[in-house]
Amino acid sequence: MLMVKESESITFRIPSDLLELLRNEAQEDNISLNTLVNQVIIGHEKWHKYSKKAGFITIPKDFQKLLMSKVTNDEIIQITQQKSKYCKDVVSMLRTSYSLDSFLDVMETWFKISNFPYRKDKSENKLRLTVQHNMGEKWSIFLSSLIQINLEKLIDEKSIIEMTDETVIVEIPIKLNNTPIHS
Repeated sequence: MLMVKESESITFRIPSDLLELLRNEAQEDNISLNTLVNQVIIGHEKWHKYSKKAGFITIPKDFQKLLMSKVTNDEIIQITQQKSKYCKDVVSMLRTSYSLDSFLDVMETWFKISNFPYRKDKSENKLRLTVQHNMGEKWSIFLSSLIQINLEKLIDEKSIIEMTDETVIVEIPIKLNNTPIHS
């Protein structure tokens, strides 16, 4: 996992037209140019740098929804189960290890990159992750299956997964000291 501890100043030469685009985006997002550039660099390091090597491609959401509409709910679950080892490989490629923490970090990064609003709430005995994907029932089935299969491999206790057509909610049991059951 990428942890930012301290910072350094460095100078880069950036084409003026690109710098203006970055300034405009930062202003639209109501953040500083420095924050935007840091977000871009962190996004590169946490996702883009290795996602191509891990086999990810970019396809429009509408196209993905259309593809999903062509398979049954049972086929979605079956395919997800068949490809569950692939998820372990992807997490290991993106974070160097396959653990609960690395799996959750990859999922959160994926949600951010995909512009899926999500919320993470930690309490004394559980971690609750809510993802609003707005991709329909079949995507909820896919995402729920993907998360469930991986959590069954990574923790001893059963997680609770709820879903609607547009949202998936996962409750993961954690120890009282807020560390995962095992990773």
